[in-house]
Amino acid sequence: MSRYDGIDDREYARGRRTYDEDDGYYARSSATSTAPAQLSQASRYDDYTRSQDGSSIQGERYVPSRAIYNERDPPARVEFSARDYPAAREAYRPHPIPPRSEASTARDPPSRYGIETSAPREPSSTAVRSAIRNHPPPSLASDWRDLNKDKPSDVTETLEKLSLTSFYVRPGYGEKGKHLTVLANFFQVRAKDGKAKVIYHYDVDMEPQVAKGANAKKPKGLLRAVWEQLCQEQKGEWLDGFAASAYDGRKNVFTPNQPIPNWKSQSFLTAVAPDGVVARAGHTTSSDDEYRRWKVTLKLVAIVDLQYVMNFCEADKGAPSNEEKCLTGLMATNVLMRDLPSKKYAQVGATGNKFFSLAGAVAIPQGAVVCKGFMQSFRYSSSGLPLLNLDIGFSAFLATGPALEVIGKILTRGGPPRGRGGFGGHPGGNREIDVLGEYDINIVKKILRGAKFTVMHRSSTRLHTILSITRECAQNIKFSIEGRDGQPDQTISICDYYQQFHQSPVTKPRLPCVQYGKKAFVPLEFVRLADWNSLPPTRLTAEQTAELIKVSAVRPKERALAVNNWRAELAYEKQAKIAAWGLQVNTSMIQVRARILPPPRIVYAKGNEVRALDGGWNLRGKQFFRNGKKPLVAWSCAPQLICCVLPGRDAWLYEQIKKSSFTDLKGPVPTQCMQAAKIRTPRGIDAYTGNLVMKIQSKLGGLTHQVPISELPGMQKGKTMLLGGDLGLPPVRSGDDSAPTVACTIATYSRDCDAYSAQIRLQEGRGEIIVEFSSMVEEHLKIFKKNNDEYPDRILIFRDGISEGQYAAALLYEHNAVLKACAKLEKGYRPRILLCICAKRHTTRFFGRDSDVDRSGNLPSGLVVDQSVTHPYAFDFFLQAHAGRVGTARPTHYICLLDELAISPDQLQQLVHSLCYTFARCTRSVSLVPVCYIADLVCQKARIIVHEPGTSVAPSESSAGRSGFASSRRTGFNIDIMQVQKVLQRNEDLSEVAWWM
Repeated sequence: MSRYDGIDDREYARGRRTYDEDDGYYARSSATSTAPAQLSQASRYDDYTRSQDGSSIQGERYVPSRAIYNERDPPARVEFSARDYPAAREAYRPHPIPPRSEASTARDPPSRYGIETSAPREPSSTAVRSAIRNHPPPSLASDWRDLNKDKPSDVTETLEKLSLTSFYVRPGYGEKGKHLTVLANFFQVRAKDGKAKVIYHYDVDMEPQVAKGANAKKPKGLLRAVWEQLCQEQKGEWLDGFAASAYDGRKNVFTPNQPIPNWKSQSFLTAVAPDGVVARAGHTTSSDDEYRRWKVTLKLVAIVDLQYVMNFCEADKGAPSNEEKCLTGLMATNVLMRDLPSKKYAQVGATGNKFFSLAGAVAIPQGAVVCKGFMQSFRYSSSGLPLLNLDIGFSAFLATGPALEVIGKILTRGGPPRGRGGFGGHPGGNREIDVLGEYDINIVKKILRGAKFTVMHRSSTRLHTILSITRECAQNIKFSIEGRDGQPDQTISICDYYQQFHQSPVTKPRLPCVQYGKKAFVPLEFVRLADWNSLPPTRLTAEQTAELIKVSAVRPKERALAVNNWRAELAYEKQAKIAAWGLQVNTSMIQVRARILPPPRIVYAKGNEVRALDGGWNLRGKQFFRNGKKPLVAWSCAPQLICCVLPGRDAWLYEQIKKSSFTDLKGPVPTQCMQAAKIRTPRGIDAYTGNLVMKIQSKLGGLTHQVPISELPGMQKGKTMLLGGDLGLPPVRSGDDSAPTVACTIATYSRDCDAYSAQIRLQEGRGEIIVEFSSMVEEHLKIFKKNNDEYPDRILIFRDGISEGQYAAALLYEHNAVLKACAKLEKGYRPRILLCICAKRHTTRFFGRDSDVDRSGNLPSGLVVDQSVTHPYAFDFFLQAHAGRVGTARPTHYICLLDELAISPDQLQQLVHSLCYTFARCTRSVSLVPVCYIADLVCQKARIIVHEPGTSVAPSESSAGRSGFASSRRTGFNIDIMQVQKVLQRNEDLSEVAWWM
């Protein structure tokens, strides 16, 4: 929500530029945000009206209060006021609702816009919010005009510059459900003396005395060593300021003691050893020549008052204020909390909040290891105090050691035919490698690109980075050496060079070389892979992923114990710097009020109803709710469905089948793959075949089960559309940013919101905004009208794939995109919109008492938490809609950015929970609202279809790429945005079946 927000989640901030790893600074600006203030909800009802589904709304009044809509009897007048932004109040005058067409006036009740036909009245709070969005204040309006000037490829970059310091204020807390108390992996942080300290923020500039070039890279570890050395050397008046300082490893230092007064700058000289080892007191050297000298310049740039953080967490004492200053304080304190762990453990990832140790590392197949560690984050909360989130972590890394040994492990596996020159897998030990085929080189290059290594042909601890693996072997790579003392230039091979100049014979000349510079090559046998070479999920094989899940699947009781053990080991109360900052971290996890929501009714054919138990139910004896669109009659000529039996878990073969069924036939055909081993094994055959028939039913256009719309609060039959959106990002590739992102939206089009249509577009870059959102929504609305004879009155948007720093961009761009689509279809058409973010990538976990948990140790399905660990003011909640089966269940974090439906917290929470029971391919509730779940599945399938020229590896390894279709709708990278949609349009029947299941 601001330039400082989401510092802990930066690894997942796809496209955000809050922190620049290359430039190494936090973006700072003295400009005051001019984002729109959030309207307070100034009116309420003493007697609650009936909800849309007929059920009464129970509970006490919401504080702050809000309008509760009744379609039959709308409120006569709704007062509204802007938040305390005096300069912006004029911009928030209610604007008149644009005139509506006769058709829309006749179709829609006037109360939808807060307008009566008999007499004029003031707009309702919903209409006011809509008017404000349509007529934003000058600052945002000018930003939007600037956006319209940009090409589509520039939209995300422009939106990243926006900040959001206001939010949709929480209308209250939920009350429905069974109440209980749980523990959360958060620890309260308080100021020692009741008053938080003032922290001084310094900009740090470090330059070596002997420059290595204007663009020479400064390793983060070396900069930390320089700073630690400088702190060791301080005495006298400088001692306290440096001793209590926290350095972020790049450009920022924070300290509670002001070492340099009056906003002046001060320069220091220090020296560290070439290997970055800090010279401790009592350890001297005979010569200064072995040291590198650095000049360090400090300049005071800001004063950070941590009391703003404390005040922001006290939501019960008034309206939100000073959010920007609060977020700055969070950033400073996070740097403090990471100071000691960064010296004791390996700090991994761009976020800086993950720390790992080699102790207890577990080897997994194909040359990888899983290391254990922890993640921590200092955040605001609604508990009255800020919280420190602490959780255990697991991550996969390349094994350390000689490259040939690690490569042997990587290639020790079965696989698809590898073409001429390839080698089959070896089921036994490591492969003895003397030569690599083209396929093997592609695999090795993909995994090792970017890995750090040292050389073994000479004594050196310097780390180098693998840029690529050569296709030519070492004996065939030759280069010229300039002759000396009048001698002619010499052409020499890599093998001869290392023999002649390093006295190191190359014993495997038929192997390729590692390229680590523009003209720098080293034979594979001289390469030793260093520690902490991360393996992101996109580089893991199916077998590695399965093993990683096994290692990381820790039951709740063991996880809670591990978190408390890390809390004891970190011992915040014994850290001198934390004490100097005047902070205390509680030794016990916070207790949180929670509720268990009831499951909805689930309906099968002939009115057969079931109630879920522990988030699941049995398919036995049930008949599917609705048959497919057509009887299954075609298997060979123009087939409706292709069934394939696979010999094993082979991702490459699976993806080839999926791609061929869509691109190599006359028209795309849904496929159903089955595992031979599962079919042959009696154990679990009922569950497996049940899952198969549910997928087949969906792929033929049928419906397995239904949750009645009466069980979905806030929805109206035939007048509501659910819409989900997600993005499938391409893998990060060094030197290649041309691979497209797959954008997908899923929307319901049936009266009961149980049938879905998909729209898929390609877009360049790694941004989080769906650039073609307006055209995609327009197509969904056309399909809805085709099936219902009118457009929906309500559109509920659930958006996945958005990081905290991009909430403002999503709200501004995508909300306006929906309005643009509506206006294009019909003049005056303006549905009510709800926009909710769904976030799964967080580290919040909940733990219950023995009497409250199920057999797996997890809390039951329907767990909802909207207090203490949530935002102090924003409308958010955590919902664990599914029953945890393996490890500790992760709830989904829902953040409501816009609500024009005036839906209550109880209604929204029950709506989302009930929707999680509508996923058609299983008899269990799922962890994510299905429109987002399906959007993610479609993104996965679409990445398989996308063609990338010149790719010689499996589609799953490239994920996405550039198009080969000719079209006028192309981006700057020559991407055909309609490539996948064109493939789907070749089979008209595909739009009526769930081919993605």
